[in-house]
Amino acid sequence: MELSGRCYCGDIQYEINGELQASFQCHCRECQYITGGNANTVMVFSEDDFQFTKGKPSVHLKSFLLISQYLLVISKTIITFLNI
Repeated sequence: MELSGRCYCGDIQYEINGELQASFQCHCRECQYITGGNANTVMVFSEDDFQFTKGKPSVHLKSFLLISQYLLVISKTIITFLNI
């Protein structure tokens, strides 16, 4: 599967070229916060299949749901989560 996307302002762009490992809707409080109250749609790919093609997002380390994750953000747009 080949996908590409960007943050709202276009400063960060990315490409995904690989097999979709999972997709689901998450209803946890963090995802409700991110979406403004609704479930968040999540698509899971291998880290090796993901690359930024423009810009470099800021990284914020956040812990929730007993999982530490990197939250990559620029212009207040959430780009991706990375399990660590």
